[in-house]
Amino acid sequence: MQATDPLGRTTRYRHDARGRTVEVIDAKGGSKRLTWDEADRLVAYTDCSGQTTRFAYDALGQPVLRTDALGQQTRYEYNDAGQLIRVIEPSAPSAQGHQPAESTHLYAWNGEGHLLAYTDPMGQSTRYTYDGMGRPLTRIDAAGRSLAYHYDRAGRLIALDNENHARTHFRYDLRDQLTDEVGFDGRWQRYIYNAAGELTHVIEAGGSDAGPGKVTCFERDALGRLLAKRALGHTGPVEETTYRYDALGRLTQAGNAASHLAFAYDPVGQLLSETQTLQALGNATGPARHKLQRSLSHGYDELGNRTHTRMPDGRTLHWLFYGSGHLHQINIEPVQVPGQPPAAHQVIADIERDALHREVRRSQGALSSRYDWDPAGRLLRHRAALQGSGHVARPGSSNATLERGYAYDAAGQLIARADSLRGRQDFRYDPTGRILASLPAQGSPLARELFAFDPAGNLLDSMPGKDGQPVDTTLGVVGDNRLRFYQDLHFEYDVHGNVTKRTRGNQKAGTQEVLDLTWNADHQLIESNTTRHGVTQATRYAYDPLGRRVSKSDAFGSTHYLWDGDLMVHSQRGARQALYIYEPGSFVPLATIQGAGEEHSTYWYQCDQIGAPLELTDEQGQVAWAADYKVWGEAVMRSVLRTGTDDRPISARAWGSKPAASPQPPPVEQPFRFQGQQFDEETGLHYNRFRYYDPVVGKFISQDPIRFLGDHNFYTFAPNTTEWIDPLGLVNSCATGSYKTVGGHHVHAKAAWNDLSNYKQIMNDMFCLGNDWMKNNGIDHDKITACQRREFDRLSCDCKSGKSKNTISEHTKIAVECLKEGGADEKTARSLAAQSLRKLRSLGATTPSRIP
Repeated sequence: MQATDPLGRTTRYRHDARGRTVEVIDAKGGSKRLTWDEADRLVAYTDCSGQTTRFAYDALGQPVLRTDALGQQTRYEYNDAGQLIRVIEPSAPSAQGHQPAESTHLYAWNGEGHLLAYTDPMGQSTRYTYDGMGRPLTRIDAAGRSLAYHYDRAGRLIALDNENHARTHFRYDLRDQLTDEVGFDGRWQRYIYNAAGELTHVIEAGGSDAGPGKVTCFERDALGRLLAKRALGHTGPVEETTYRYDALGRLTQAGNAASHLAFAYDPVGQLLSETQTLQALGNATGPARHKLQRSLSHGYDELGNRTHTRMPDGRTLHWLFYGSGHLHQINIEPVQVPGQPPAAHQVIADIERDALHREVRRSQGALSSRYDWDPAGRLLRHRAALQGSGHVARPGSSNATLERGYAYDAAGQLIARADSLRGRQDFRYDPTGRILASLPAQGSPLARELFAFDPAGNLLDSMPGKDGQPVDTTLGVVGDNRLRFYQDLHFEYDVHGNVTKRTRGNQKAGTQEVLDLTWNADHQLIESNTTRHGVTQATRYAYDPLGRRVSKSDAFGSTHYLWDGDLMVHSQRGARQALYIYEPGSFVPLATIQGAGEEHSTYWYQCDQIGAPLELTDEQGQVAWAADYKVWGEAVMRSVLRTGTDDRPISARAWGSKPAASPQPPPVEQPFRFQGQQFDEETGLHYNRFRYYDPVVGKFISQDPIRFLGDHNFYTFAPNTTEWIDPLGLVNSCATGSYKTVGGHHVHAKAAWNDLSNYKQIMNDMFCLGNDWMKNNGIDHDKITACQRREFDRLSCDCKSGKSKNTISEHTKIAVECLKEGGADEKTARSLAAQSLRKLRSLGATTPSRIP
């Protein structure tokens, strides 16, 4: 059996006598092998690299053992009702280097199959209660803080009480469509639908203070696709964005007042090019001048991996992959001069991987970085040293330029970090993972920080307990989640919850800084005015139709940004420009090339365990940029002389540093902070794709546009920044989102789209459940996977006999059934499957290419 896509690429399948797939040969010739037992259960899967994962089952067919390619085992135990009660995982060495007991997750259920409690490996329990209909009534976390749910007679959620006992209200129409939402802060939103149940208007008004509202209108075609979005506030112009599609429903054009986008695709839906046109350029005070048009063009291999991207200036980035589809090299091809022989490609990084395809070594100019991982995939050690010397960087070795080690507790929380530049740093948390203290060792340049929170997770301006011990929770609450005072900061908000003014410092002492912020009707920050020492700096911001920031302008000029999807890949201000290259499938920066033509320099990122840049190293292996971070991401720059940091040489003899008196290269542009964040010097804020983040208080300065899909506190970033990320400013990595953001479980089986050449994009952007989210909600990932294998085998037989067809509807039914079998209740399973289905359709994946 074989399947050939519109580009002529063929995938072949080999089956055994019982019709089970035993081998899949992809279009590049790579072979994946599957082994089944007599009960038609998958017992072994071998990928294209020859690495095998094995599965074992009990007499009832429930998965009880998973052994990965490194021999690491995860065990599962069930009660008599077939409910998962224990997951036992391999664990990492402790901070003292000892191997602790295995990490155990415990689950307790009631007789109706509802999760009553989840206990993490540290013994901290989250408890749940239900009404007689099986609807959740309360969720009580390990610190005793609770969420409460209220329903009407129709079973609809009509109120949610948060940990501060504030309440959000919901109202519905006769079709059970949400019509009104009144938030914890009193912010009111009304939703209006057409006869097809499609959203046509959102009306926003009110809030904790009286004030005007705004209206957003959505225009749709007969298929329900969005053609135009128009937002009108009480001030400013109408914000209009338009969209156009091809016959297959793919977005081909989008435009607004600032930018126009055009997209082209190949026959199987892979994005071939994106043209970004800035409509009008100018500085913050001068008139608009001319348009700026730039294009990115892409190419792909037989498996749908992107193999090259041509930049607007003619340079081409190349990605080389193993047969298994994992990246092993990134290089860049310079601009080819007509009549001249082809110029050599510059290797940006060569990558080596272990049996689980995790990166273990990377070349970085003169340096080579080595990475060690624990069984859960957490970074244990990063060592960077000169390559070509015949030595391998080892702990304490003299040729180690940079060296960092990490230790975690049984729940996976970072409890200690040791750094060759910054010394040791310990961390303390409350029972729910909120960070209470960062405790650097004596002599470390890092700041000692202590924190206290109200029950809803808002920072409190008060002194917490000694060394991060729990504090009295009666210190006060931020009832509406709008933080107004913290240390020397004062915040003011508009009626929609956007910060409009931030005051910092002391006016009498002459240290006061005032930041005024202006928002448009789409809740996008369009202007900042920063006043220091009586001088005001004005900066304006513009966004494209996808909400990506494409320019910021002040009295001295403009900075323009080029995007590749959600990644900012190029910035330019006057003659200065920088190209940014990322780790595959992530928001972690890997390298930057600054300048163009002959006058360019390449720098490599040295990042921490969550992907935040700590240093940039140059082609000789010298540190060119370095920063220390406070807990919430506020960076303190280190002095760099290219012989080290803090004016100290670091292994200078190892790489032959030049004397400090030698001519210094231009300063390095390094805008990135936490994943997905760009630092704005004019405000101190971090642009975080869909929102702006304040690293002083660890909160966003506007409410989450996806509302409760992110968190019930619409301003929060995360409980801590040692293990959580939020690259889009929408939802952190321990919840649900796209696969490239959170990993975990694809609600719709990703293998169903494996034969589509845009499979890589579909796999990365599909709706997923994060592993931590599943653990905390008692959902068994392996049990879902086993169910999917069984149900897809059944679907395959039904399709062969003509009883059924391979449709997205059938796949959605399987998604719901397997979520339920994995521990989700009916309502949750259907809701998650619906979100996944909407995401698939937005990616153009309307028909499965195969049965997994």
